[in-house]
Amino acid sequence: MKTKLIYLMLFSILINFCLVSAGDSPEKCLVMPPSLVELAERNGFEQICDFYTLLPGVLEPPFVFGYIKGETTEYSAAFWCRKNDIKDTSKEKYYLVFATRGFWGKYSIEDTVSWSYPAGLSLTKDSLLTLDNFHFISDLNVHGPIDVKLEDYGIKSYYEGHAKVFYRHEGKTLVNFQLDP
Repeated sequence: MKTKLIYLMLFSILINFCLVSAGDSPEKCLVMPPSLVELAERNGFEQICDFYTLLPGVLEPPFVFGYIKGETTEYSAAFWCRKNDIKDTSKEKYYLVFATRGFWGKYSIEDTVSWSYPAGLSLTKDSLLTLDNFHFISDLNVHGPIDVKLEDYGIKSYYEGHAKVFYRHEGKTLVNFQLDP
């Protein structure tokens, strides 16, 4: 009897977890800090409530803080989200949002990058990597400036051996495609 009760409790917990993580309303889930959720909602985006079920095995969260070096960690943030417009049927339905915190403590969006899928985010700093290894998001055929090293952190978006490093330089966003060995 005790074993059946334990199985019933575990089954109940599993069902509740699945209901919340399977795309329940944004008010009932929280995969990002409230300040980033509020910024997303103010700008027509929503957090990806099913982020961890959409990407089984992902370890990194859908957000990072502190990609601008020299500032306090909370000054800059980047996060994955999606448009809350269900009529938007574009192939690139996910967005990487770059934000900075202003004087009054509220975040504002610096740039958004539309992408076909999100991944876990982390900060990376490669002192040997130069911007000529990156491509401008606005035109992926154009490389970044030659012999310019990364001054701030890159934002690594990683899932199942595929990585992209996004980097902000002089108000523009660049990307470097990487494959982990």
